Amino acid sequence: MKFIIIDDRPQRKNSAGYSISKEDIDWIEPFTLTGLNSVSFEELNNELSEYSLIAIHRSYLTEGKKISLNSVINYAKNNQAKFFILFSGGITQNIVSDNILYVNAGDFYSEHLAKFLKKFQSNEISHPLQQFLYGKAWRLPFLLELRQYLWLQKQEGERVTDLARILDITRGDLSIKEINKKIVEEKKIHHSHE
Repeated sequence: MKFIIIDDRPQRKNSAGYSISKEDIDWIEPFTLTGLNSVSFEELNNELSEYSLIAIHRSYLTEGKKISLNSVINYAKNNQAKFFILFSGGITQNIVSDNILYVNAGDFYSEHLAKFLKKFQSNEISHPLQQFLYGKAWRLPFLLELRQYLWLQKQEGERVTDLARILDITRGDLSIKEINKKIVEEKKIHHSHE
């Protein structure tokens, strides 16, 4: 699967405070697109069609630029098979919303970026945005959300069914006790890889 990183300041990843290595910077450099300040989103649209993962720094999407945040969000909504990462130093809370991950630039340009992109490129990742954000414990937030729905007695809700499908949980395992066991297992996985 192909990916592209669009960043108006390619030297940004070299900034002090980011935990990405020089070796990883060199590896991702060919996948970084710059110099698009005068390009409209419609012009860029054709070029983006070949990519499954598109990471864009939010500075490309500000006033005065030809590419707007709304045009990217609309493109994402119309292309649900693609994954989008919008990153910026101004993002203070990392959030996955549908097929878009909003992430702080420091978390994006981390020691995990190249490893994640290599796995993505090799098609080894089933839920890329969640796995980028949470690593091997990507199921944990889904389990916590599922437990919350169960506590709220929304057992017949569509979201419970969606979460159970993502987590490969059968209807018989949809009890708070079983979900708590899975949460403990996921926390062990998470803590063993820190």
